[in-house]
Amino acid sequence: MGMLQAIGYQAHAVNNGLKALQALIENHYDLILMDCHMPEMDGFQATIQIRQREQSQPNKPRLPIIALSTDIQKGMVEQCLQAGMDSYIGKPFSKQQLEDVIERWLPIKHTEPNDCNTHHSENTVVNSNPVELENLQPLTPAANDRFPTIKILLIDDDPNFRLITSETLRAAAFFVDEASNGAEALEKIKHQLPDIVLLDSMMEGINGFQTCRLLRTDPAMADVPVIMSTTLSDSDSINKAFDAGATDFIVKPINYETFIHHLYFILRACQNTAELRNSRLQLTALTALKAAQRIARFGYWTWHIKNNQFQISAHLANLCGINLEQFDGTLDGFIQLIHPQDRDFVKDMITASAHSKTHESAEYRLQVAKSE
Repeated sequence: MGMLQAIGYQAHAVNNGLKALQALIENHYDLILMDCHMPEMDGFQATIQIRQREQSQPNKPRLPIIALSTDIQKGMVEQCLQAGMDSYIGKPFSKQQLEDVIERWLPIKHTEPNDCNTHHSENTVVNSNPVELENLQPLTPAANDRFPTIKILLIDDDPNFRLITSETLRAAAFFVDEASNGAEALEKIKHQLPDIVLLDSMMEGINGFQTCRLLRTDPAMADVPVIMSTTLSDSDSINKAFDAGATDFIVKPINYETFIHHLYFILRACQNTAELRNSRLQLTALTALKAAQRIARFGYWTWHIKNNQFQISAHLANLCGINLEQFDGTLDGFIQLIHPQDRDFVKDMITASAHSKTHESAEYRLQVAKSE
């Protein structure tokens, strides 16, 4: 109830449908937040009885009932509406989401809390499950600082799942793009590459496993994590997901608070893996370059202009007949290794290259040590 009170509403909490019905007899309320799954009497049964009682009292206004649930299976929203609920909000949710949905159904604005943290509200809300609201925390983890704008491609043929999931992720500061099938998803990645993909395994047409394989054929998607969502938790489905190229899988219904933290973990792990692979590729390329230079009797040098450090390769030092440890690490020191007739020309060329955007090549002679 702390979140409701922070928004500016008076709230009364009960923990099952029977107590909610009794509270309605004894008190007046402007709106009900109804948990769908409760002991003794669930939210669907309680809502049906509330609507039946309203029909027997035609002079009383209809009481808005907002469904609360972590269950996002297909048909869940329709089941809520069929029972007589007016709207639906998936758990977990943010303070702003809660405030927005309440204000859509309560025309009278609540008063803001004063400096003494005591206030009176013009609207009263009854919450059918106090634990859920009391323990809600902001959905965006501190790890969001490392990933300032994360783009998620949500691929699912269930519009209700897309609606609930996209709104929850957007409330957690993610950018969400949606696709209702595999073909649409493949077209979207041509225009914008996502940072992470949430892919339903069971879809009409191209299913999730086939879609994942097609996504992985794009080289640009090699480091993009793909999380497959499924209602199936058997080992065959999990193995099929990994065989198709999925990074991870998650079983519906989704616990969004846990899932959002899991997204950041997956992103960090994939980012670290990509950086490690790139480092290995760079190391392999550098090793190959050095080997080629050694075989071809090539040497190379590097000039770090900002700190005026000049480095030469071990093979270049060997060609000049000096120990690498003896080189003083300066441009002038390198010039002394060049043939006297070419020194001025080479120094001018190297100095000018620091201020030029063009690439030039030149040939010059070194003072190669004479073999005894």
